[in-house]
Amino acid sequence: MLGFEYVTILLASVFPKTNNRKPFSFSKAEKLTGKTTIDLLFSDGYSVYRFPIKFYYYFLPNYTLNSDELPLVLVSVSKKHFKHAVDRNYIKRQLREIYRLNKAEWWALFPNKPAYIAFLYTTPKKLSLDQLKKKVYLAIEMAAAAQATKSQS
Repeated sequence: MLGFEYVTILLASVFPKTNNRKPFSFSKAEKLTGKTTIDLLFSDGYSVYRFPIKFYYYFLPNYTLNSDELPLVLVSVSKKHFKHAVDRNYIKRQLREIYRLNKAEWWALFPNKPAYIAFLYTTPKKLSLDQLKKKVYLAIEMAAAAQATKSQS
């Protein structure tokens, strides 16, 4: 992985610090809320599946995010697979932490940043943080590659 200093420089170049936003934060303003927005993401957005993560992303038509804007993020874990809220919250907390620490590196992969994204955890097994980090990175890398090929054609 990349060193802390390199990631901090990369983060500063991709997402300049604005509105007193800390570089490794995951604020309330970055969370995707609202039924219509979520429905739009799932109905019209693109998806990539890399076990155990299903990654949805949506680009607003005729609009690109500025360099200081971040996509709105949704994290979901199925109640079908994890009956206890404690287990669901643990996995959601892991996914949010992975996103928070790696978002600058990930969004540098995309030619255009998506406006809305969602991470869905789809397996009934708990994975370690390192395993989950690799799987999420592969899903985002697949989505970025798919988006790059679509933008070229």
